[in-house]
Amino acid sequence: MQKLITQILRTVGAFYFCTCLLVTAGCTSSIPEGFDVPAWMASVAAGDTETVKVGLGQGVPPTIRNENGFSALQIAVRHGQHQTASALIEAGAKVDDTGADGLTPLFHAIYRDDADMVRLLMDSGAGLGGRDRYGKDP
Repeated sequence: MQKLITQILRTVGAFYFCTCLLVTAGCTSSIPEGFDVPAWMASVAAGDTETVKVGLGQGVPPTIRNENGFSALQIAVRHGQHQTASALIEAGAKVDDTGADGLTPLFHAIYRDDADMVRLLMDSGAGLGGRDRYGKDP
């Protein structure tokens, strides 16, 4: 049911709103008590780099994932948020991490035809290895 809802939200172009409703999986004590993770993830999607940096400064791990298994970096890349992606990478986000869809941030940047994001990720160590769920190389 959750996958169906996610597909419907993506189909109508409401991924931003979906991220507002998501909760991170496996929350740990490294997330400050009372910190609003779904709102922070929405800031990632919206490219509010200053808010993202504040969260990182308060202890939110740069590798945090939403309930659907996507990292903050994957969300930034999927939304074309270059400055936010750069801030997450500088804070330690993993550029070769795969999301629930089996894709790395580099795959998402390539699918978006975002040459600047591809360059940022590759300059940060992203590898070309791997295939998507359809067997395609990036």
